[in-house]
Amino acid sequence: MLQESQIKLAQQKQFLHLELVQFLHKNQQIYLTDTNIENKYGLQLGAQTNQTPNTVFILEKYTPQFSYFKTPNYFNTPIIQGDLIKIKSFCSNQYVTSVPNEKSPITKQGLMVLAKQNDVKYQGGEQVFVIQNIEENSPYKRIVNTETFLALHSHSSRLKNLNHYHEVTAYKDRDLNDAWTIDIISQEMRELIKQQIIQEPVARRCQDIRSSDTLFIRNSFTGGTLHSHSSKYKSGSKQQEVTWKKMPRDLNDWWVMYKIKGVQQSSDQQIQLIENHSIISLLHVQTKQFLTHSSGCKVKAGDYFEVCCNKQATEEFRIEMINVDEELNNLKSETPFRICHVPTQLYLAALERPSSGSSTQGEIVLTVKNNGNTIWMIEQVDSIYA
Repeated sequence: MLQESQIKLAQQKQFLHLELVQFLHKNQQIYLTDTNIENKYGLQLGAQTNQTPNTVFILEKYTPQFSYFKTPNYFNTPIIQGDLIKIKSFCSNQYVTSVPNEKSPITKQGLMVLAKQNDVKYQGGEQVFVIQNIEENSPYKRIVNTETFLALHSHSSRLKNLNHYHEVTAYKDRDLNDAWTIDIISQEMRELIKQQIIQEPVARRCQDIRSSDTLFIRNSFTGGTLHSHSSKYKSGSKQQEVTWKKMPRDLNDWWVMYKIKGVQQSSDQQIQLIENHSIISLLHVQTKQFLTHSSGCKVKAGDYFEVCCNKQATEEFRIEMINVDEELNNLKSETPFRICHVPTQLYLAALERPSSGSSTQGEIVLTVKNNGNTIWMIEQVDSIYA
């Protein structure tokens, strides 16, 4: 799980939108490779020992599109932990894609290929990934698909008739064969493929969040959005269920954030702004119910406290920002933060397991602070102040 020190470590190696990188597998010391060999779904992915232009990939920062919101311009924008990304082959311009319900040719694990962007076979999420840290203070990353929740994976098995390539798969269970380092390509490789260094980074385009703003709130560990609906838990509180949902985004992903109590109240504008340590409430737009915890109720498995919605607005949650910038004291879009449940001093978290009422949505719980699944970002803002 991602901890505070890991966030700081992740910041030390900064990638930009459209950065040219290579993925090196920890255990086998092999590079993710575009084999340029066609298969049923696109091009075969492999991994090889040598560095060639086929081992160069392009990182793209990504935000799911919804309704009337414009596609952001991410020119030279830094990519940080919790961003959604796409991974494009430099040579073929096709995207790393997790193919649902298909098996890899050798080990019969999940299938990971290169495919064209927005291919009709795919819904979109199959080409979107989150980067997770393997363990505290480690440079190794796990690259997890937001649609299938399978990780980019390799091992000692090799492709038939292509013995110089190791098999690359999509793997459900987590182990160290999911571990990769991501490095910017060397100057020698840059000269070989005739690509210039990206210019200086520009500041991330972050929007101030104010009381009464309507938001998509994305979990940095899973890439899913905080979600609710009219269905109720069959056990525990038996109140309205709260989950996290993968793409596509829908109307049940919208929440209104209200500032109940702030730290500073020096001006009308400051009263509106959501500051670090502000006490807030979250209203689910579609059902008009507030996010809460029914005292002592646990999820069906019995291992975590349940999160639910009801009609009572309570001063239960506190915003705790993760200081990317020492001068940053107000909550902004695309900036990591935690949501603390004040009465229990536990934190809103997304688990990589299905919710009790759905096989396609994930479980939301309260847990301890130092878990990576407690980190959130504001993905979209519909503001009454804009």
